[in-house]
Amino acid sequence: MPRLPCLEFKFYDSTISIYMDSQAAVDVLPVKVKGHDGNYWNEFADSLATSAHHSDDAIFLPIADFTSSHNVRLVYDDVVYESNPRRLFKLYYQSTFMKDLLSLKRFQFTFCLRDRDDYVVDWELTWFSLNFSPVHDASFQAHHASRHYTFKFKLFLDDLPLLEKLKLTCPDLYIDLLTCRSCCDCKEDLLHLILCPK
Repeated sequence: MPRLPCLEFKFYDSTISIYMDSQAAVDVLPVKVKGHDGNYWNEFADSLATSAHHSDDAIFLPIADFTSSHNVRLVYDDVVYESNPRRLFKLYYQSTFMKDLLSLKRFQFTFCLRDRDDYVVDWELTWFSLNFSPVHDASFQAHHASRHYTFKFKLFLDDLPLLEKLKLTCPDLYIDLLTCRSCCDCKEDLLHLILCPK
């Protein structure tokens, strides 16, 4: 099979290639734009889509036309991506944002590990833990979503104002003798918060 012409995009250590049948002059740059933020091209695309949707002259394409296979292949790190490209870019951005998060100083311990293969991130569990979804959290109402989402992030980043953390950050206010208010027996750290009998 002859090699198709391709467009390649470099992202950090990876390459995204889009293969085409013809030498069309196509410039593709994946840029994440927040909706309704005043970006001219985003507003322009929205107005075109809206006007086409509400136009009486709009031509409806048969399902076979837009679901048939096209001569375009999306390749990421030498692997042909056969699923939804939008999902690929979403996962790519999520992983780069997670990489930026893990590069913060508080997560530097991950770089001290001797064997990086032993440090495996369970991405499905991580996204499940950080993303609020009423399906996963049925006991919470919509107005509780923001507080619940904030709690999850503080728990993940170890930023909950627990007594042991407050003793470190404000030693002049919290003496070392203070213990958990519920059981009055143990130091109040994250593990005790989860395992406290009361």
